[in-house]
Amino acid sequence: MNGRSNMMNNKKHVLACILVFYPVAVFAYIDPGSGTLLIQGLLALFGAIIVFVRSPRENIKRFYADIKNRITGSADSGKNKHKDNKDA
Repeated sequence: MNGRSNMMNNKKHVLACILVFYPVAVFAYIDPGSGTLLIQGLLALFGAIIVFVRSPRENIKRFYADIKNRITGSADSGKNKHKDNKDA
């Protein structure tokens, strides 16, 4: 009987694959608004990746320096060490 159950399972898998991968006619289109939204989302994702991955080493160093300064209680608390601080 084990051979028959395997055969039935194989038939079920083949049927499931046929139903899943069978081409179905879909009458859909991407209108200009949806297409623009899709392009804008992809550009925003690409820009976010550039911004957040560009200098991870500096961000990690700054994060740990801030934690160290909070723990040790230093007077300047690392504000003058940041590149972003133009007043220093």
